[in-house]
This record gives sequence, structure tokens and C-alpha cells, in this order.
Amino acid sequence: MKEKIDINSLKSNILKIISIIFVALLTIVLLIILNSQNNNINSQNKNINKSIHNSINYTIQHSQQSYQFILKRVVNTDNIIEYIINQDRESLYKILKSKFDLLQQENEYFKTLHIINSDGKSFLRVHKKDEYGDDIASKRLMVRDIMKNHKLIYGYETGIHTTSFRVMMPIFDNGKFIASVGIGIDPNYFIARIGEIIDEDGALFVNNDNLNLYSNNQDFNIGKYILQTPLIKNNLNILKELPKNYNFEDATVVKKADKRYMIHTHSVKGFDNKEYAKYIFIQDITKMLELRENTRFFILFTISIFAFIIYFVLRFFLNRFKNEVDDFYNNTINTIKFDEAYRKSVEDNSSNIIVTSLGKELFSANRRFFEFSGFDSVKEFRKEYSSICDLFVKRDGFLQKDNNGLYWVEYIVKNPDIIHKAIMKKDEKEYIFHVTSSELDFDDKIRCVATFSDITEIELIKERYELAINGTSDGLWDLDISTNKTYFSPRWKEMLGYSEYEIENSFFTWLELLHPDDLEQASKDIDKAITKQKEKYENIHRLKHKDGHWVWILNRGKVVFNDEGKAIRMVGFHTDITKQKEIGAKVKKQEELMIAQSRHAAMGEMISMIAHQWRQPLSVISMGANNIMADVELEMVDNDSLKDYAMEISQQTQELSKTIDDFKDFFKPMKGSEIVTIEEVLTDALKVIGKSLFNNNIKLTLNCNSKIKLETFSRELMQVFINIIKNAKEALLENSIKNPEIIIETEDSNKIISIKICDNAGGIDKEIIENIFNPYFTTKNEKNGTGLGLYISKTIVEKHLAGKLDVCNKENGVCFDLELNTSISDETQKKGN
Repeated sequence: MKEKIDINSLKSNILKIISIIFVALLTIVLLIILNSQNNNINSQNKNINKSIHNSINYTIQHSQQSYQFILKRVVNTDNIIEYIINQDRESLYKILKSKFDLLQQENEYFKTLHIINSDGKSFLRVHKKDEYGDDIASKRLMVRDIMKNHKLIYGYETGIHTTSFRVMMPIFDNGKFIASVGIGIDPNYFIARIGEIIDEDGALFVNNDNLNLYSNNQDFNIGKYILQTPLIKNNLNILKELPKNYNFEDATVVKKADKRYMIHTHSVKGFDNKEYAKYIFIQDITKMLELRENTRFFILFTISIFAFIIYFVLRFFLNRFKNEVDDFYNNTINTIKFDEAYRKSVEDNSSNIIVTSLGKELFSANRRFFEFSGFDSVKEFRKEYSSICDLFVKRDGFLQKDNNGLYWVEYIVKNPDIIHKAIMKKDEKEYIFHVTSSELDFDDKIRCVATFSDITEIELIKERYELAINGTSDGLWDLDISTNKTYFSPRWKEMLGYSEYEIENSFFTWLELLHPDDLEQASKDIDKAITKQKEKYENIHRLKHKDGHWVWILNRGKVVFNDEGKAIRMVGFHTDITKQKEIGAKVKKQEELMIAQSRHAAMGEMISMIAHQWRQPLSVISMGANNIMADVELEMVDNDSLKDYAMEISQQTQELSKTIDDFKDFFKPMKGSEIVTIEEVLTDALKVIGKSLFNNNIKLTLNCNSKIKLETFSRELMQVFINIIKNAKEALLENSIKNPEIIIETEDSNKIISIKICDNAGGIDKEIIENIFNPYFTTKNEKNGTGLGLYISKTIVEKHLAGKLDVCNKENGVCFDLELNTSISDETQKKGN
């Protein structure tokens, strides 16, 4: 028999444990806070140290860039190359001295400006004019480097007279190295700049190995490094307190009297990236340390007070918490029991079969399972079977107990993208179930729950649907827009010569079979449908047959949108229209013949115009020739009159040639599309028919405001313009209009080009205006008209040029309205330019 638990003793022990934990946590918090203080001080020191390094690096980089720019200005000084070549020191000094003085005014630490010949000898020290000619290359590595590599260099270097930060640049004459120019900056410049930022004093120590030529002899050194910049006495005394083994370690603390100082160091590199010198900065950290000690005492005192308060508050809430835990435990047990009963109720009232499995054995099942299987309990079921899979009917394409070496539950879990179905019998009738399964991770045992949804009726409906679809001559397709998953019916595949499983049900299958020339328009039509620019999707394109020929397809579909208006699915049918296309091609050929017939008729009229326009020039030529012959017969020939006759004949010959040039474009054979403006096509048309208008006193007004370039068949468009203008001319003459006029206007609007051709010939009778575009319809006599002009014009515009041509009466006349849609890209526009 179990011993009775002493609740009071348990509470007392718990309280003791919590108290110990509390004290331990309090101690840890104190240690963390104290450590945090130290870390903060260390962090502050590191930040200051980092600030010093960053400031020095930035100042050096900024100075290098600034003085590189200054050197470029020096090199670009007028005549500097000429003076160097001619060794004209005085002239060079005069032009550089003013610049040197200005630079020293801008920066007191700017010390040297030095020109060195290509042989390494000093040519001009602007800062010391009278010292030149000495061999610099033998003494300074930077000079030898720039003589060898001819590239800009910078870095610290000790010269003959000073230690400086130097920037040197080569000077070339037509690609030949002739000299170098260098500037020097006092190291105190960087100390001063850093001091402005961090308010600390600093000094430069140079490695004794680099002081072969010059040293300030400050008589203070740290190891091999000798002080090169002045220090106040106090700071010098501070540095003397450094330990004897000090090796320029960062953040070294030095005690001097009752103060503490932190020493920060920064390594200085020469031009060859080797360590050259050390910068040292001295930081007074006395107040910082005092503040840390005061803060530490305050924190310890404050935490102690709070610790006592928290301890007593904690005891109060622990007692209260215990009561709440008891209530929570009882409520939780009741909730678990309720949830279990609720879950069982849901499972039993589900129309689906729900079973749980423990390994390969049935563990539990809902009421629907027992109704279907005819057993009363899991225990009764397991007397005959181990698992529900023992009831599966074996059939290809459906779940079995073993599927490719995997148990049926394991197979479902490892293949989540497959729709799993199983067949089970009841009363000799087969039922089809959709099966899902998921693993339960409760313990180390293999547990899973499986749901069987009865889809027997759905499968029957699907079978009838497929029979109906396959019974039509059209092919069905179904596209999931979000995943690109696609279904093609067997008939869809059959149209292209494929069996059910020869090609994959994929959107990319359609893309691979699509004719490349049809891709752009098909994509545009799909986009218009899914963006609701069109109510339905419709497109005609070609798909490649299995044997290699192309099949013309009429593709129509409907887009399905979700509640947010986003396109999620497209469903449609493919119809083979190859035969219709072949018939259409024959009709198109007939139209082309009619266009040619109309063009030949127009050619006859054009030849008549040419003959009319040639009459006057030929008459003038003939008259000139007769005058020459008459003067010859009468022996009245003189050079001046002969020259006048010849010039007149030449002018008229040129007029005849110009007439030929104006008409020859119209007689050219049809060619491919080209990029033009409407004004260019109208100009070509008026070259042909404009003279005829002028000869008949018909006023022509052309207001061409269209500037868009378009890709079109310009010869066909020219034929349309000539047909309409010629009809207007004949109507004006036939009706004997007193002041005949033809007005042509063009405008651009949203990539639509609008052309209006209007006359004042009195208009067209309402009874016949609707028939004027019919083939062989004419109001002229048989001699003057074929009835094809306007029919061909409308055919060209609307079938060949994808435009629109209409006619309407206006006051005193008629207007032909022509619209052309241009989708030419900006890139093509530029090519057209």
C-alpha cells in the first residue's frame, strides 16, 4: 500500500528549493551585471580603439585621394612637361611656387613638393629651391619603385630632411616616363586630426631600421621604435611608465600617481605594405574607472533591497499558485475526457471510414467502418483479419496491401502528390474510396490514421463525363494556372497523332508543340483572358502533329476566378480547323487575283494619266525641234537662239523623266512589309495622282498630323489611297462642282492612326451607300468602272492591314474613314528612324 503524501512537507521542501534557486539566480545576476560593467568598459575601450584605427585609416585614405587629385592638378599644369624636358628649373619653380604656397595655407602640415627626374635625381624641391641634383633613388625606396613600375604610390617614408606621408605620381610625355612628382605631409597632421575626433594626445614612433637618413632625435624610444613627434612632458612621463616588455599592445593600462591611462596603438604601413612606424594615443580613464566602482556599489545595494522584497512576495504567490494548479489539473482532466468523447462522437458521425493502425494491425475504427464491414468491434474484426487492407480488391491502378515493396500506409505517406484510391466490396457491390493517411508522432510506436471517402458515385459521373467528351470531335484541356498542371483528353492527343500515354499532361507539352510564330499572339490572348480584358479566351494557332506536319487549331476556353478576382483555372476545347484553313487559303488566293485585277485596271488608268501629263512636254519639245529646223531652212540660226531651244527641250525632257519616277513606284510588284509613316505613303500616292487633280483644277488640302511609324504593306496602302482619291476626283468632275476640293487629314490616338479623305462632290445616295464596298458594284458605266476599286480597298485594309475602312455622307460630300492599328515596338520605331 502506497504511503500518504505529506502536502505541507512537500510545500515546505518546494519553498526551500525555490529559495535556493532564487539565491543562486540572484548571485548569477550580480555576476552578470558586474561582468557586464567590465564588458561595457572593455567595449568602450574597444570602441575608442576602433574609432582611432578607423579615423587614421580614413584620414590616410582621404589624404591619399585628396593629394592624388592635387598631384593630377600639378601634372596638368601648363608647360610642366616642356619645362621638365628642357630642364628649365626657374620657369617650373615660378608656376609651382604659388600652388605650393596655397596648399600650405590650406594645410599647415603640407611640407614638401618635389620633382624627380627619370634617372632618380632631384630636379626641383619647391620647398627648398636651392637643393637639387642629388641622387634620390639611391636613398629612397619609393623613388626606385616608381622609376621601375611607373605607377602612383603612397605611404610613410623617411627622407633626407624629414619623415613624411608621401604620395608620388609618374609623369609621362607621349607615353614615355620622364619624371615623377611627390608631396609630403607631416605625420603630426594625422595626430592633430585624430585628436580633433577623440580629444586625445598622440605621437609617432618610427622603427629604427627606417631612420637611415633622418631622425628628430627625441631621445625616447620603445624597443626599436624612436619618438619622432613632440610630446608634452606629462604624456612623455606616462609613456615612461610602460612595462619594459611592452610591445605596442592595444588597450594597455598605465598607472601614474593616482590616475589611470589607456594606451592605444596603430600600425603605420609604408608604400610596400610593410610595417613602418607606430602611432600611440593616450586616454585618461580615471573617471571611467571611478564611475564603474560607484555604479557597482549602487547596483549591489539596490539588488539586495529588491531581493528581500521579492522573496516575501514570492512566498505569497507560491501558496496562491498551488491552489490554482490544483484547479487547473482538475479542469484539464475533465477537458481531456470531454475531448476524447467529442472526438469519438465526430468520428462515429462521419460519413467516411476512419481507422487507426498500430504497425500493420488495426487499432481502432469509427462506427462507419463497422457498418460497412459488418463487424461489431475491432476485436471481432481481428479474429479474421489483421488490417483493413485485407479487404482491398486487387486491381491495377488501386491500392494493394503491398505497393512496390511498401506497406499501403507507408506508400501513401511517402507519395503525398498521388491520388490514392482503393476498392472494397459490400454485398457483392464494389465501392471506390479516396484514401488519405497521416502518421501520429505520440510515442516510439508506428501509429497512423487513415480516412476512406466513398467516391463511387463521383467515379461513375467522371466515367460518363469522359465518355461524353471522347464522343465529341473536340479535344478537352484543363489548366491549373497557379501550378501549370494540365489535363489533355484522349481526343486532344488523338488530333495530333498521339495515344493516351505517349505525351505528358503538362502545359509545357503544349508550348513544345506550338508553332514558334504563333507563340506571341497566343500568349497575348491568354493574358487578356486572365486579366479580364476579354470575356473568353479564343486563339487560332498551329500544333505539330506526331508525323511532323502542322495542324490548325481553334482554341477556345473560359477562365475561372476566385473570390478575390484572381484567375485560378482555364478550361476549354481544341477544334481541328485545318480543312477550313485550306478552304480559306483558296478564298484568299481568289482575293489576291481580284486585287491584281483591280491593280491592272488601275494601271491602265495610270498609263492614261501618264499620256495626259506627257502631252504638254512633248508638244513643247516638238515645237522647239520645228523652230530649229525652220531657222536652219531660213539660214537664221544663231548660237543664242539655238541654246535657248536646247535648254527648253532639256527642261521638258527632265519633266518627262520626273513623271516616270512619280509613277514607277506604283507599278512595282508587291513586296514584304516595311516601316513607314502615313505621310510617306500619301506623298507617294499624290506623286501619281496629284498632277491629275491639278490639271482638273481640284484643290487638294493635306493636314498630316500623324507621326507614328508603322510596319505595313505600303504598296497596297498606296493603292487604297489612289482608289479613294481617284473616285473623289471622278465624282467632282461628273457632278461639275464649282469649287472642287479634296481634304485629307491624319491623326494619332493611342497607337491608332486615323485617316479621313473627304470631298465636296455632293455625297452618295442613301439607297446605295451600303453597297459601295460590294464586289463588282459600280455607279459608273462599263467603260469607266470595274466595281472592284472600293471592294479591293476594303479587303486590303481590313484583311491584309488589320484595319478598318468605312464611309459616311457629310455636308456637301462624302468622307472615307480609315483606321490602322499599330503595335510597333519602340525598338522598331528607332530602327525606322
